[in-house]
Amino acid sequence: MIHSKFFLFTLLCELVVGSALASSIETPEKKISLRFSTLFNFINFSAKDSYFKNCNLNQPIDIGIGGGFGDFFWDFTYALPFSIDDKSSPSEVFELKTNFYPSGLWLHGMVGFYNRFVFPKEEEYVETKLQIFEARISGLYFLENERFSWRAAYELDRIQKETAGSWLVGGEFRLLGLHSKDSMAPYYAKRRMIPMLAPKGGYSHTFIFSNDWFLNLTLLGEMGFGIDLLSDKFVLAPEAIPKLAFGKNAKSWSWNMIIQCDYTLLLHSTKHWDSIYDASFVVLFVRRF
Repeated sequence: MIHSKFFLFTLLCELVVGSALASSIETPEKKISLRFSTLFNFINFSAKDSYFKNCNLNQPIDIGIGGGFGDFFWDFTYALPFSIDDKSSPSEVFELKTNFYPSGLWLHGMVGFYNRFVFPKEEEYVETKLQIFEARISGLYFLENERFSWRAAYELDRIQKETAGSWLVGGEFRLLGLHSKDSMAPYYAKRRMIPMLAPKGGYSHTFIFSNDWFLNLTLLGEMGFGIDLLSDKFVLAPEAIPKLAFGKNAKSWSWNMIIQCDYTLLLHSTKHWDSIYDASFVVLFVRRF
């Protein structure tokens, strides 16, 4: 009799806990969504042997409109006529990004091309014909995926109902190309292509507050091991990626504010190193129907 009661009590606990875990992540019933976004991109490049130390994109602000049905989302962006320096030519920027979330995973791919930068000299900006090409394919596994949802904070297509976090482990393939067409960065006077493989990991935590407000804090890090195809020399590329998302996630509408920084140190040798600092600020509003 005692064993029977203990079995029934254990079964009841498992059912209650299982039900709680199952309801920790909610998928909104309304599948059609309209998405509005504002994006500001900042990319800074510093080369040790160049005439500039803080070279920035002459990048305007982008606004976007898009939609979604179920798990499929699309966004279109338009560049507003704002720039750092009106006297210099606007930067040419192309970015294509995609995210996919199979069970317990985050798969990310991106291709980016950035042409024409400006850097401060005395009391004015000077234009330089620096080109940066980047392609990434990365994957991260969430060790806690029953109570924690990354996409709830950053994609707004799920609703996380209780505070939880998770460790993330994975890896990345990255292809980086740099070319200084006007030789202001002599080391990149000839185009350099650097393929890299990198183990990647970190931690992410979402705090859930009353009235559907949330705050996500994430810190990722990786260590890239690559080869400079021009010189056939080894390149080490440590990278740090802090992220923050704050917003409100309700059943009919959601919005968030995302701040992300990405700092990469390119160690070609003990005597030569460069750095790339990428920061973005995004405001996303989603209305479901």
